[in-house]
Amino acid sequence: MKKSTIVLSSFITLICLTAYGINKWNTPTCQPVCQPAKNSCAPVAFASVNDLVPMCKKADFDLFCKVDSRFMTTISKDDLNNAKSIVDILPVKHTRTITRYEDVRIGMVGDDKLNYEPGNNEMLTTAQKALLSSFDYATNFIIWANYERLYDSGFKGYNKMAFSISITPEHKAQYNDGEKALLSYLKTNSQAQCSSIKEGTLQPGQVSFTVSKTGDIVNPTITSTSGYPMLDYKLQTLMTNLPGHWTPATDAQGEPVSQNLVLFFGHEGC
Repeated sequence: MKKSTIVLSSFITLICLTAYGINKWNTPTCQPVCQPAKNSCAPVAFASVNDLVPMCKKADFDLFCKVDSRFMTTISKDDLNNAKSIVDILPVKHTRTITRYEDVRIGMVGDDKLNYEPGNNEMLTTAQKALLSSFDYATNFIIWANYERLYDSGFKGYNKMAFSISITPEHKAQYNDGEKALLSYLKTNSQAQCSSIKEGTLQPGQVSFTVSKTGDIVNPTITSTSGYPMLDYKLQTLMTNLPGHWTPATDAQGEPVSQNLVLFFGHEGC
C-alpha cells in the first residue's frame, strides 16, 4: 500500500512538471523591441493594441554650414590693384617651387574662355592689369597658366593650373550676433528638412546672397542644390528672414561697400 502511494505521488508530480513546461514554452518571452543603431531607428512593434512600445527617437542630423566667399582663394581689391605679377595674387604655398610660367590667361568666372587677357609669363601685361582693375567686389576671376616646378629631388615637372579667386573688401561684412549664432539659427530651424536625409546622399548646396552697403541681405539665391530641394528652399527662406543685422563691408578708405557671400551647406565641397 505504501509502495503504491509513492508511485502514485511520483506520477502526479511528473504530470504537473510536464504541464508547467508546456505552459512556459507557450508563453512569449519579452525581447527589446527597439535597439537603434547609431543615427538610425528600428521598426516600431506593438505587443498588443493597448500595449504601445515607445518609439525610438532619431538622432539629430548635424548639418554642415559655412558662410564665406565663393572661392577659398581670396584677395582684397587694394592688393589686386597693386599686383605686378600673378605671383602677387596666387597663394604662396602653391608658387614657391615654380620656376617658370607660360601662357598665362586671366578672365572672369562664368565667361567663355575666349574672353580673357593673355600673357607670356607671370608678369602682368598692361591689358591684364587694366582688366583686374576693372573688377569690383562682386567679381570672381580665374587664372590659367602652364608652369614648370622644381621638386626637392631635382626633378622638373610640367603642369597646368587654373585658380579661381574671389575679390574681397579690405574689411569683410560681419553678422552682428556672431557666426556661431548664425549657424545655430540655420541648423535649428532646418531640422525638419534634415530628418529625411539618407546617409551619403547629401551634395554640396549653396545659397548666394549680398550684404548691401546698409547691412541688409539682398537676393538670396539657390546656386547649387544639396539634392534635397526642400532643404535648399528652407535655407534660402531662413537667409531671407534672418533676424538681426549685418555690419557692412568697407574698402581701404573705410567706405561701406556691398559684398557677395555664399552659404555653403550639406556636404562640404568647393
